[in-house]
Amino acid sequence: LWVKRALEPCISSPGENCDLIARIPPDMRYSCLSVCAAYDESGSCWRLMRDRFLAADSADPAYRSALMAAVASAPTEQLFNESLSMTLNASIVRPQDLGSMISLLAGNPKILRGRAIVWDFAKRNYKALSAAGGGAGAPGFNSVASSVASGFASEEDAQDVEIFIALHPELNVPERIERTILGRIRSQAIWLENYGPDTCAVLEAYHA
Repeated sequence: LWVKRALEPCISSPGENCDLIARIPPDMRYSCLSVCAAYDESGSCWRLMRDRFLAADSADPAYRSALMAAVASAPTEQLFNESLSMTLNASIVRPQDLGSMISLLAGNPKILRGRAIVWDFAKRNYKALSAAGGGAGAPGFNSVASSVASGFASEEDAQDVEIFIALHPELNVPERIERTILGRIRSQAIWLENYGPDTCAVLEAYHA
């Protein structure tokens, strides 16, 4: 990867003050860092992004946002879970960034079951995520449910989401949000049932 080669001095000496990341043009930084983290299977680029993210100055939100996206682009499930655990620490992932971080993790292209892993994590830690997203009540979990569960595409997943929300009324998920999430899941399930096999066949033929 040309991005990794460009950042090799920083990767080789992670403890030193390396300004190569900051020197990437701002309009390219977000994509470059995410690609480097996602496609370096060794994890060395991801670890560099993680270390820079933990030390990032909040005075430069664009730079911090690019690093956060790179951290969410973990190339292995082990590193993915490490990124996911950061969402429980408000000093690392700020409340205003929680929804974005969770959404980025759910959409990670390298982790086959990434969305399901994030949803299971959210269900286990719903109290902490709700609090991290803005205190008592639903703000944090609303964001998680909307960005993660809305990407499912099966009736089984729709029922899982519906049951979880019903079992936890303390989350106060508004009916309109629940209705939107379930409607999206079910419409995607219908589309997949009707057109999914044909779409998969076309993609397989294209990549053959």
